[in-house]
Amino acid sequence: MFNKNTRYIRPKFSDVENLVAKLRCNVTDKDKLTFWLANIDQVSMCSGWTEESFNELIANNKIDLSQFVAGEKETTGLNREQTKQRVLEMLSEVITKDSKMTKGALIKYIRENFNQQTVYSDVGKVASKVINENTGHSFSKWQVCTTQRHIRKVK
Repeated sequence: MFNKNTRYIRPKFSDVENLVAKLRCNVTDKDKLTFWLANIDQVSMCSGWTEESFNELIANNKIDLSQFVAGEKETTGLNREQTKQRVLEMLSEVITKDSKMTKGALIKYIRENFNQQTVYSDVGKVASKVINENTGHSFSKWQVCTTQRHIRKVK
């Protein structure tokens, strides 16, 4: 039975033809099955398709769709929020009440010392965004101090 909540992979057309060639049904049904099975990963977008008619054809011809079910999506372990959180932690370790690092120096520090995998091509941009989010407001945890624009923790 076809289930619209299940992820399916697109099979090779030759595999679908071999499967349908073994069936004993009329030509119209073979054509529909060939087309729908070949596009099973997005079959709901096919012309003239309804879930009831598809399931009826599958049941009548005893076709097992389990061979077309996709495996579970594997998580890569790379997450944008985790990267942003780790950058914030690294910056919080460096920024103190009397630190003498500017925004550029902090970005350079993150680029040189961030040794984990990330989905971002440049963690320096993430660091820049984190610094901007945490400075510039009266309730921010960091502020830009002195004429040299050192970033320091709010006392």
